[in-house]
Amino acid sequence: MNKLYIIVRNDLRPGLQLAQSVHALAAFERAFPERYRAWVTGANNIVCLQVPNEAALQTLLDLNDGEAVGFHEPDVGDQLTAIAVSDRGVQLAELPLALRRAA
Repeated sequence: MNKLYIIVRNDLRPGLQLAQSVHALAAFERAFPERYRAWVTGANNIVCLQVPNEAALQTLLDLNDGEAVGFHEPDVGDQLTAIAVSDRGVQLAELPLALRRAA
């Protein structure tokens, strides 16, 4: 595995986005230990992207079933806040980089 994609919600504060991305990475390690090890020992590239809201994030999680894991934050009502997707995932090319606000 060459790349790992972390996708966060842009409707969250930047600090919360950062924390949720780390949670998603940890969830990926637990869900896919072999893929995670391959990523760590391989290219080890990570790409952080964003979507506008929870519905868009859920759609991506559903589209990447079997290649992605989501993180639900207990402190915000167990909402889906971030996902991690292996480089075998789909529907990521058009997403903007994380922590960038629209002009």
